[in-house]
Amino acid sequence: EIWGVPARQYLDVADPWPLNPQGELLLGLKIENKRALSNVEASLAVPGIAFAEWGPGDMGMSLGSR
Repeated sequence: EIWGVPARQYLDVADPWPLNPQGELLLGLKIENKRALSNVEASLAVPGIAFAEWGPGDMGMSLGSR
């Protein structure tokens, strides 16, 4: 009933890609402050994280430019 697919199929696709190549969930991070920036390599090394994106407005405030 969830997502309009049978339970068995749901269990296959409701997993994060790339941990499960058949998974249809994409997990990402928003890097928005200097503490997150200093830990970005460790954060991206966590299995299942597929991408990260920059948060320029909040990052600017974190770095004191606003």
